[in-house]
Amino acid sequence: RRARKISAFVCALGHFEWLRMPFGLKNAPMIYQRMIDDALWGFVQPKGGWASFSEKMRMAETTDTEDRAGVTEASVGPNETPRTKFEADRALSTTERQSQPS
Repeated sequence: RRARKISAFVCALGHFEWLRMPFGLKNAPMIYQRMIDDALWGFVQPKGGWASFSEKMRMAETTDTEDRAGVTEASVGPNETPRTKFEADRALSTTERQSQPS
């Protein structure tokens, strides 16, 4: 029963569960993904086609890289130089320490 829930998947064609695993659960992730990819090849297409999908992935990767660096348009004012998250946290902690009464 537990293996059915673990191996269930949802796609454009509906919700599916294996009744019997054709392989052991130890190798399940790799084999399972390959079987699903092979079974659904040609049926499932991303909205807008593959070119649109790859462009969205590139944009998401760029956004993620900028977010991880801690530098975005919103975090940098017009006359400020970009700072990393570490530099911003350090500046804030020294400001807080100076404003606390001794």
